[in-house]
Amino acid sequence: TAHIMSEEYDAGPIIKIKPCIFKPNSSYQDIRNQVYISGCILASDILATLKNSKGKELSLVKQDENMARYYPPIPEDKYLMCLKMIENGMYINC
Repeated sequence: TAHIMSEEYDAGPIIKIKPCIFKPNSSYQDIRNQVYISGCILASDILATLKNSKGKELSLVKQDENMARYYPPIPEDKYLMCLKMIENGMYINC
């Protein structure tokens, strides 16, 4: 999801949503790669929209706080464990 930044954390109006669908057997690295690539495509789409809008106002969607989710960052110990697993070619259980 791309949104306009506001003073509150992750609360600005939504510019565009690009869902990611993962296979049940996706590895940690598969998920990270797909999210990264999808984010790049989303950013490119938004920049193209801005370029082509020629100053017209964007169609924004107000965020529904009832649908909002916040996931805290991965704890340092688990992050280090995942890095070690990635280095050893074992991604599934991160």
